[in-house]
Amino acid sequence: QHGQITEVRGQFDQSQAQYGSYQIQANGQFDWQQLPDQWQLQLRGLEILVNEKPVGIAGLEVVVDAQQITTRTAQVKLEQAVMVMGMINEIPTRINQPIQALAPIGQIEQVQLLVSRNQSREFLFSAEMQNVGVTAWKGVPQVAHGQGHIWLSRRGGKVTLDNTPISLGFSKLRDQPWQFTRLQGQFSWHYLADRYRFRSSLMEMDTGAGLIH
Repeated sequence: QHGQITEVRGQFDQSQAQYGSYQIQANGQFDWQQLPDQWQLQLRGLEILVNEKPVGIAGLEVVVDAQQITTRTAQVKLEQAVMVMGMINEIPTRINQPIQALAPIGQIEQVQLLVSRNQSREFLFSAEMQNVGVTAWKGVPQVAHGQGHIWLSRRGGKVTLDNTPISLGFSKLRDQPWQFTRLQGQFSWHYLADRYRFRSSLMEMDTGAGLIH
C-alpha cells in the first residue's frame, strides 16, 4: 500500500541469535501487521530457549502504539520462566530477588504486560493464577494450589485468592501447612528504599470444621 509493507508472515526454524551473554534459540511462526495507529506481532507455536533453558511460553502477541507496549500470552509455565528470569541481569534486583526467593511453581494464564513508552520504568503486569505455589519468604507464607489473580508494578504488587481449596504454611506457628477447603482474601506488598512492606486484607478461611476470619 503506497509502496509500504504492511504485513509480513513466515516462520523460523532452529533460529539462533546472540544478545550480550544470552544465547537464544527459537522455532515458531510469526505474523506482523502495520496498522494506522499501531503495529502488532503475533508469534505462534513457539519453542524458545535462552542459554538452553526453555522460557515456558508457547505463543505471544505484541502491540506497540505511541503510548505503550502491550505484550500478551495465554499461558506461562512458572518454573521455566522464573529460571530464565534468574539469568537476566537487566531485571532490577528488587524485583527479581523476591521472585527467585518465592520460587513460584504452577502456571499463570491470560498474562498481560503493559510498558510505558514515555516512562520506561513504568509497567503493569497482570495474570490469572492456576494451581500456583510459592516458598515462604519474609512475611509471605508457603502456598500450594493457589487460584486467583496477581498484579505487579515497579512499586509493588497484589494477589487476590479465589474462594477455592488451598494450603498455607507458617513455619513459625506450625510444622505442617494448614489445609483449607476454601480461602478468600488479598495480599499486597510495596518496594521501599531498603525493605519490603507486606499487608493482607481480611481473610475468610474454611478449615472444613468452621470458618476463620
